[in-house]
Amino acid sequence: MNGVDKIVAPLLGRSLLAYSLDLLAESASIESIVVVAGEVNAEAVGSIANRTQTHKITAVCTGGSRRQDSVRSGLDHIDEATHVLVHDGARPLIDAPLIARAVRAMSDHDAAIAAVPVKDTIKMADDGMTVLETVPRNRLWTVQTPQIFEAGLLRLAHRSIDSDVTDDASMVEMLGHEVKLFMGSYENLKVTTPEDIVMAEAVLRSRSKVGV
Repeated sequence: MNGVDKIVAPLLGRSLLAYSLDLLAESASIESIVVVAGEVNAEAVGSIANRTQTHKITAVCTGGSRRQDSVRSGLDHIDEATHVLVHDGARPLIDAPLIARAVRAMSDHDAAIAAVPVKDTIKMADDGMTVLETVPRNRLWTVQTPQIFEAGLLRLAHRSIDSDVTDDASMVEMLGHEVKLFMGSYENLKVTTPEDIVMAEAVLRSRSKVGV
């Protein structure tokens, strides 16, 4: 992001984080929200959280050096929840149907994650960038957030697994538990580069035209 903190970066005149907070606050399925900030942007994130028009934000805390450390920090501020939904603030285009699919997935599973089918052909290469094989894509999915878990299972995973992982579902898998996929959204992009900001703004403009 060329040195710009993506979480507080402007997106059509509002901070990127504000979109997720507003949507989660509006959901009847979400009872409370814990916002986890980085050490360098804790003040800015706290200010955004304070401006969100909701009583659901119960804590704003500082995370750790790894993603899983930050989630663990958030869990420490949750008391009696039966289920925990983990969402990356860098995904501002989460919508109500996506949350609804997450909640429905929990009716039969203790762990469920948003994902979309891979569209592109996937090649496996060696260190010299020579193709080793073409990977069949019919069973490949790109994982997103939100990810939703039975609270006790997620706490157990964070107590038991300390190796580096890229998402909470990986920790649950390491414990031998089944993780269910539910359909995410191709619009639910993760802002990582300046080009992603442009695409996110295009999606937001499109949604405003159709009244979403």
